[in-house]
Amino acid sequence: MFRLQQLILIGGLCLGSHVAAQALEDPMRPPHYMEPAKVSKPALAKKESWYLNSIMITPQRRVAVINGQRVTEGAWVGSARVVAIEATQVRLKTANRSLTLNLVPVNVKRYSRAETP
Repeated sequence: MFRLQQLILIGGLCLGSHVAAQALEDPMRPPHYMEPAKVSKPALAKKESWYLNSIMITPQRRVAVINGQRVTEGAWVGSARVVAIEATQVRLKTANRSLTLNLVPVNVKRYSRAETP
């Protein structure tokens, strides 16, 4: 009798793990959601692009956000290395070229400490 109970318990555990291993559907997923398309390796090698989102320079550090990724001088963004971060531009170097990413000019009013609103 005890052996039969052990077999039932083991069988129940196996069935329970199978049910738990099934993929759950995300209730917050939009109805038009589709799985991302598979990209072949030659398609990835076509052309890489970089977009400069922002720059922050303080006396202690220089940080830029490129393609949504925070980087410092010497860091890598894809296949490019960050050579320099300046006030309005970031210089990158890839294996076969150098390029400069510029911030889009925006009229920013700068206040001195005395005239801060």
